[in-house]
Amino acid sequence: QSAVRATSNLPELPEGWVWASVDQLSVHLTSGSRDWKKYYGRGDGVFIMAQNVRPMRFDLSEKFLVDPPPDSADALRSEVKRDDILITIVGANTGDVCRFPTDDHRHYVCQSVALLRLADASLSAFVEMYLSGKGAGRDQLDKFIYGAGRPHLSFEQLRTVSVPMPSREERQEIMLRIEEIFARVKNIETWCQLGGGFV
Repeated sequence: QSAVRATSNLPELPEGWVWASVDQLSVHLTSGSRDWKKYYGRGDGVFIMAQNVRPMRFDLSEKFLVDPPPDSADALRSEVKRDDILITIVGANTGDVCRFPTDDHRHYVCQSVALLRLADASLSAFVEMYLSGKGAGRDQLDKFIYGAGRPHLSFEQLRTVSVPMPSREERQEIMLRIEEIFARVKNIETWCQLGGGFV
């Protein structure tokens, strides 16, 4: 019922596209354990903090170690897998979204980061891009953020975010074009860092 409410009164989509809520697309939504202080600062596990989640970029330049029992319920629930979507839900960077890009094990979200696992991992790059986009999913997230002093997003709010879903062929073409644009931007950044100049 919440999914129906989430996808009603939305703009008309191109033929063959449909609106889907995050709730309809996902199989797992959680955040980190509240009582892991005794495991902090040791072992080879990584506690994924809000500063590790950058817009469309997982950043481990700051690494916080944690060593929970790997078979504990909280560890199993909050361990990330490749193509899981990470969303900052507490603090200054609330609403930032990125994918977990590797097959590394023993990486766990903290309380400030939501772990969103899609039913179809092949949709992950598209959903990450949409949720990060101004004029798109990021606008929906920004409307939901509450708490002036310490911004928050709730799971219930995340579940109702609507995503326009094209056909597989159109989705692949969209992502290809976006990757080409990002590659051009990267080339320009590199050129500027090298001092620019005309060839």
